[in-house]
Amino acid sequence: MVPLNQVPSWLVDHKDLIHPDLLLCNTAKGLYLEGNCLLSEAINKALGRDQPYAILSGPSFAKEMMIGHPTAGLCKLSIQ
Repeated sequence: MVPLNQVPSWLVDHKDLIHPDLLLCNTAKGLYLEGNCLLSEAINKALGRDQPYAILSGPSFAKEMMIGHPTAGLCKLSIQ
């Protein structure tokens, strides 16, 4: 796990290890503050290419999940 605002710099440092067809899945919430953009935009800029990308969101990361309450999630995926 890499904190959201450190993802782009981490990707720049490890770009050669990330295959262009590897699906990246974002489970973080919020905007990439340094670039004032969505994380998906910052990822493409950091890698210099379009990268397969999915966003996992939902109440499944809430405190209620940690105490055993039912949860749900949603995954959005765009493959071009």
